Parts: sequence; C-alpha cells; structure tokens
Amino acid sequence: TSNGGELCTRDLAELVGLTDGTVSHHLSQLKKAGLVTALRRGPNVYYRANAQAIEALRGVLMTCC
Repeated sequence: TSNGGELCTRDLAELVGLTDGTVSHHLSQLKKAGLVTALRRGPNVYYRANAQAIEALRGVLMTCC
C-alpha cells in the first residue's frame, strides 16, 4: 500500500505489470545508485524516490545528451 509517497514492491509490481522479483531487483539497483531509499516495515519494503539524486542525474543527462 502506498504511504506518503512510498510504494512497496508488490504495489509497484502491480502498477507496472511486472513480477515482484523483477521489480525488487531493479529497485535494489536503484537503491545502490542512491536514486531511491528503502525502509522495511514487517514483510514489506517501501521505496521512495531520492529527489535530490534524481535531479542531479537529470542535470548530468541534460548537459551530455
């Protein structure tokens, strides 16, 4: 369930039409890159975009692409 700008893996997987495992893998990579943050609550992990990191990435892409 979404909660204040956060989504758990299962809900995000439903939204994008992919398996929980696929979404979990990609979110893990985004977390390693610092683009999302994660918080475990019970059996669920909730993800939230790191707006500062995404804005920095956008700036880099705008100058080179």
